[in-house]
Amino acid sequence: MLDYRRIVKEMDYGIYPATDITPDINYKYNEDIVLNELQEYVDATYDQHYVQDDGLQALDVFIALGNAETTFRDNSIKYLMRYGKKDGRNRKDLLKVLHYVILMLGQLENK
Repeated sequence: MLDYRRIVKEMDYGIYPATDITPDINYKYNEDIVLNELQEYVDATYDQHYVQDDGLQALDVFIALGNAETTFRDNSIKYLMRYGKKDGRNRKDLLKVLHYVILMLGQLENK
């Protein structure tokens, strides 16, 4: 896992680390477990049925149309509002929220 505090500091100086440099951290709130679960969820979305044979995803269409940021935001809201209603306290809904927020962050890099 990367040490993002160091990365941010080094980015200020234009230095980008090439290796995993995380010190041992005793995560109090199981963030490491949740981040691993999120990574597994995101990885699994690339094998989902809505990915075309050429790797094209519906997300690519939203990006091409120029409305990705609002679509990602709106989907985040949708899954937050659905949490607890469909299939109870469904972790997958929360993982979807986090995935859409990550996609929004990625769009910031493209602007």
